[in-house]
Amino acid sequence: MKIIRALIVLLLLPAIQVFSQCNGDFTWNAIGSVVSFTGNVSANTTNIIWDFGDGNYDYTNVASTSHTYAGSGPYTACIIAYDSIIPCADSSCHTIALAGGCSADFTWIDSLGYVFFISNSTLGNNGMYFWDFGDGNFSTQQQPSNVYAVAGTYLVCLTVLDSNQSFCDSTCHFVTATTVAAVREIKANVTDVSLSPNPSDESATFAFFMAEPGDAQISVYDLTGREIAKPVHTQFSSGKQENILNTKDFAPGIYLVQITVNGQSVKSRLVVTHKQ
Repeated sequence: MKIIRALIVLLLLPAIQVFSQCNGDFTWNAIGSVVSFTGNVSANTTNIIWDFGDGNYDYTNVASTSHTYAGSGPYTACIIAYDSIIPCADSSCHTIALAGGCSADFTWIDSLGYVFFISNSTLGNNGMYFWDFGDGNFSTQQQPSNVYAVAGTYLVCLTVLDSNQSFCDSTCHFVTATTVAAVREIKANVTDVSLSPNPSDESATFAFFMAEPGDAQISVYDLTGREIAKPVHTQFSSGKQENILNTKDFAPGIYLVQITVNGQSVKSRLVVTHKQ
């Protein structure tokens, strides 16, 4: 029906022939119920009509646009591109299916010394997964596994990003690992590490507990392992500590905040999203 509707629009215009020189196509990306459309049209295109497939249209002649859908669909969205110089026209349609918006969630299986994580997330095109297993280990796989060295309960968090590498959603569950590949005792120099607010905008409070006084180095890395801020060396007393991180100049995305004391490092993930 959408193709027929597009052809009817064409017939209502002055006589135009379809030539191979014209091109009307598009790609799309969904963040929740908002879909961004990017047209792939010929350089001489003079008129563009967007048919969003839900009874709404865009006649503003823009090559890129966005639309908010009321439901999950599916919808058949179309672009109709006209070149009044040649003259010629072309159109293309794609099915838009929204899987309830962007969400992050997961389940897990504890078996044979491994905890296998199963993502139940919904993402836009080419989205990204970031796992924090709660023991200092991380992963960007969609369905990862983790070996916990010590049996216990860990706060595991999954953060998902859209195709623009912008924050989409995050969720955490307490996961109990009952079987471990190897049990080892480590005297923790730093415990109770947290970042708040997380996601952050201009700053975040990095809180932790020092078992005994000592010199600590705080470093921030992006997901490629590049250190993005000059390390902070500070002498801390024992007890609960707080350090303010300035994230105003950080690009939106996921970062690892690491604190190192006496050769032992503890990492925590920080999501930065700047308010528009």
